[in-house]
Amino acid sequence: MITTFTGKRVDPLDMKPQDLEIRDIAHALSLICRGNGQVRMFYSVAQHSIACAKEAEARGYSDRIVLACLLHDASECYLSDVPRPVKKHLAGYSELEEKILNTVWEAFLDGPLSETEAALVRAVDDALLWYDLAWLLEMQETPEPVGMRIPVTEKMYRERPFDEVEDEFLEMFWLFRGETGPMIVVEDIVDAFEEASDTWQGFVNLRTGAVVSIPNPNGFLGAISEFEEISEEIEETEDYLPLPSRDELREWEIMMQYASRQEENTREQMQHALYQKHPFRRFREAAMRAGVLGAYYGYRREEYLRKAEEFCEEHGLRSRHRRKSEKRIFK
Repeated sequence: MITTFTGKRVDPLDMKPQDLEIRDIAHALSLICRGNGQVRMFYSVAQHSIACAKEAEARGYSDRIVLACLLHDASECYLSDVPRPVKKHLAGYSELEEKILNTVWEAFLDGPLSETEAALVRAVDDALLWYDLAWLLEMQETPEPVGMRIPVTEKMYRERPFDEVEDEFLEMFWLFRGETGPMIVVEDIVDAFEEASDTWQGFVNLRTGAVVSIPNPNGFLGAISEFEEISEEIEETEDYLPLPSRDELREWEIMMQYASRQEENTREQMQHALYQKHPFRRFREAAMRAGVLGAYYGYRREEYLRKAEEFCEEHGLRSRHRRKSEKRIFK
């Protein structure tokens, strides 16, 4: 079994459609280098896949073929990238790769590719492979492919931030799947979770993807004038989905889980605090005395991250992770 980026536990030798998560595929392929790393610069499998999908689109192929081109190396998310000359000498590898790809087709294309469809995907893959070899290894052993529709230039073969490539991969996936709606930044939801209290409530704008936190109308801050306009918009439209409340986030349980991981003396003090009056404050005081308050906040954020991803999945929201250079969208 392996653990994926989104926390799934999957068996690459026995993959099921429900094991597949497009965020795992986009993330892993954006971090795996083409050519086993034996190239002039970092060029990811995801960049190659995106180029294949763009070429398929430019050739006028169906959305299904474009998606197949985008996902044709999805098995490498679970098996890594093995150079073609090596694959044929690895007993059972090709069969396993095909099995995983068939699972990918079932999960995301509602069924396997026909022989004609598979031939179109191979043709696009082979054409882009020629350019990968030419630009990344300066190899031109065969004539340049004819009929290319996208411009193959130095701009295409440049190093790009991993998260930027991951985002583009996801955007193309959702576009050709016919899915609509904004992309929600998971960390924006986590930020709102951390702000949640008896007097503050978070919402996701289903039209723009922005996450907002406003005074709870039932709390003493509800009359603050600067929030009146957004509060009215939330009340009068169906554009906003409320985030879980502080009670629904079950921070008390997160605190208890964290305490149970500590050494005996610290564990007893932290657990005892949770059964006192004002348990949250007393827990933080106990964690501070033990020198683990910062570590607890890190643990809580990871738990909130998992809860935010589950929230997006439960409500069918497209989601991605925040880029390092990106600030929170707060509107």
